[in-house]
Amino acid sequence: MEIGERILAIRKEKGLSQVELAKMLLVSRQTISQWETGQTVPSLDNIYRLRDILGISFDDLMTAEGKDDTEDKALEEYSFAFDKKDAKEADSIVWSKQLSKAIRFAVISAALFLATTLFVIFGKDNSTYFLMGATMGATAILALIAFVTLIRTVSLKRTSLKNAIAGFSARVYKYEVYEDKIVVTIYVEGVKSRILTVRKDEINSFWETENLILIVVAQHYYLLKKSEISENSALYGFLATGSSRNLRREIETEPLYQKVISVILFIASLVMPYVYLFAISVITDNNTGTHMIKYMWTGYLFALIPLASIIFGIIQRKNKIHNVKNIVAGAIVFVILCLFGSFTFIFSEVYDYDYSVITSLEEELDIDLPNSGDISTVVDSDGVYQMSNVVFSNDESAIFEKKLYNDKRWQTELSTPLQGCLHPSVVGMKYDYYLIYNCDTEGFNSIPESSGEYELIFLGYSCKQNRLDVIEYSKEIVAEK
Repeated sequence: MEIGERILAIRKEKGLSQVELAKMLLVSRQTISQWETGQTVPSLDNIYRLRDILGISFDDLMTAEGKDDTEDKALEEYSFAFDKKDAKEADSIVWSKQLSKAIRFAVISAALFLATTLFVIFGKDNSTYFLMGATMGATAILALIAFVTLIRTVSLKRTSLKNAIAGFSARVYKYEVYEDKIVVTIYVEGVKSRILTVRKDEINSFWETENLILIVVAQHYYLLKKSEISENSALYGFLATGSSRNLRREIETEPLYQKVISVILFIASLVMPYVYLFAISVITDNNTGTHMIKYMWTGYLFALIPLASIIFGIIQRKNKIHNVKNIVAGAIVFVILCLFGSFTFIFSEVYDYDYSVITSLEEELDIDLPNSGDISTVVDSDGVYQMSNVVFSNDESAIFEKKLYNDKRWQTELSTPLQGCLHPSVVGMKYDYYLIYNCDTEGFNSIPESSGEYELIFLGYSCKQNRLDVIEYSKEIVAEK
C-alpha cells in the first residue's frame, strides 16, 4: 500500500473529509487529492504533521507493507467535557508550578546578589572590588531577570485563567489509549477540530489533583477527569511507565541518598564562588588585588565541586532520573571558577613577585625596610610607572613600625604642595606613613627649586594592613615661588 492509499484509508477511518484534513494541514483540498491519487507525495514536514493529526506512527505512514492501523485497536476510550470549575483547577495547577519556579529563581538570584554585595561592602579596604565587579554585575542581571519573571508570572494569572476557561470549557476531548501512545481528538462545538498523538517517550511530566490529571508534553497540556477513569485503567500504567522524565517515576525511583547528594552538590556549587573568594582574601589577608592574582589559580581546585555536580547530574540522567539543576548550576559555576583561576596565568607576564625590588630600593634610599614580604610588582604598559605592593608578616610589621616612628623622613601627613607631587593612583588614599623621594635632587619630601619633570618614588605604609605601596614614576613639578 502506497503512502497516498494509506492517507486515504486512515482519513476515512477517522471520519475526515478532504476539506477537513486540508484545513488541519493548512493546505488545499486539491493537494490532499493529489497525495491520495499518487500524483504527488507530501513533504517531510507534512508527513510529520499528518502523523500527529491522523494519530499514527511515522513508520506506519511511510511503510508500503505496513500494518493497517485498523488492526491497532485502542485499549480504552474516554470522552471528557470540562466546565469552568475544571478549567480553574487546571489553571491553578499550571500557575502554581510556574509561580513556584519563579519564586525559587528569584530567591536564589537575590541571595547571590546580596551575598556578593555584602562581600564587597564589608570587605576589608574594599580590596575585592576588582574580583567581585563582574560577579556583582552578573548576579544583578540574574536577579533582575528573576524578579521580572516573577512579576510577569503573577500578573498573567488572570489572563492565564481566562485562556484556560476558553480553551477547556468549550471543547470535548476524546482519548484513545494504546500500548505506546494516546490519540487525542478535540471537538469544538461538536465539530472535530484536531487530532493529536502523545507517545510515551514524549511525556515530560504529569500532575494530579483530587479531580484531575494534567499531562505535560512540550509545554502542551492534556486534561483528564479522574472521576471518569477506572482505578485499573491502562491509562495509569501508560503514565507510570511513560517518559524517563516523568515526575511520578522520578519520585518513586530516586533513592533518598541520591536526593541528599543532589541537594548538597547543588547548594555547594552555588556558594563555591564565595567560598573561593573568601579563601583568597584570607590567604592574602584581604590585601590588594595584585596579591590575590598570585593565588587565583586555586579556582581550579574549587571548580572540582561544580564539576562533581555536573557528573552526578549526567549519571542521574543516564539512570533515567530527571536532574537538570545540578548540571546547569555546576556548569555555570565551573566556568566562573575556571575563568577566575586563569587570571594567574593570563597576568603572569604583567606581575612580578621578586622581592629584590625592595632590596634595591632600600639601598637607593638608604632606609631600613623589612627583609622579606609578599610582594607583587606591575609595570605600566607604556613604561610610565612601576608599582609594587608588599605585605609583611605581623612580626616584621611590628619591628618596621618602630623604625618608622623614629625615622623623621616618614611623615604622617603630606603638605598641600607635596600632595601635588603624588601619582594619580594614590591621590585620595589614606596611609599612616608617607615618604616621597626625588631621584634627581636626592631629597625627601621636598619641592625642587626649579620647575621640570622629575623621577619620583612614593612610599605609603598602612599599619592596619601591614602593607607598603611603592610607586616609581615621572612627574612634572612646578617650583614654589
